[in-house]
Amino acid sequence: MQYALWDFLRELGESDVGGLGRISEESSSLGANVPLRRIVNLAKTYAWLVDKQVLSLLILKTVTFARVGEQARVFFQVMFSTLFLLHKKQSAQDVQAVYSVFQRAVSNPTMCHGILFFFQHFVKNCELVSEDERPIMKWGCKVAKQAIRSGVGSTSFDDM
Repeated sequence: MQYALWDFLRELGESDVGGLGRISEESSSLGANVPLRRIVNLAKTYAWLVDKQVLSLLILKTVTFARVGEQARVFFQVMFSTLFLLHKKQSAQDVQAVYSVFQRAVSNPTMCHGILFFFQHFVKNCELVSEDERPIMKWGCKVAKQAIRSGVGSTSFDDM
C-alpha cells in the first residue's frame, strides 16, 4: 500500500516521493491531470486505513510537505480532514484515537514537522470543508500537535 501511495503521489506530480523505484519512472507521467474524484476517493481510503491503524502515517515519510503541488495538497487536505471528521464527536475516545495515529509517527521528527507545517497552512482553515466542520479541523490539529510534541519532545511546535 505504501508503494501504491508513492506511485499515486508521483502521478500527482510529486517527483521526489519514493525511494529507488522512482528512478525507473518515466518523467512524462509526472504531473498528469488526475480526476478529482480519484484524488478524493484515494485520500478518504488512506485516511480510513490510517485511522484503523492498518497503515501508519510513516507511509508519508518521503513527502516534503512544504513543497507539495496543488493536486497533492488537495489529496492531503482531504486525507487529514477525513481523518479528523471520522472523530467529529470529539469524545475522549476520539481524542485517544487521533492522538494514537500521530503518536505512532513520532519516530520520524522531520515528517512530523512537515505535517504540522501542512496543518498550519492548509488544514486548520481548509476551504474544502464546511464552516461547521472547521472547528473539528482546529481540534484535530491541536490533538495531533499534542501527540507529536509529547513524542518528539520539542518546543518548536509552539507557534501553531
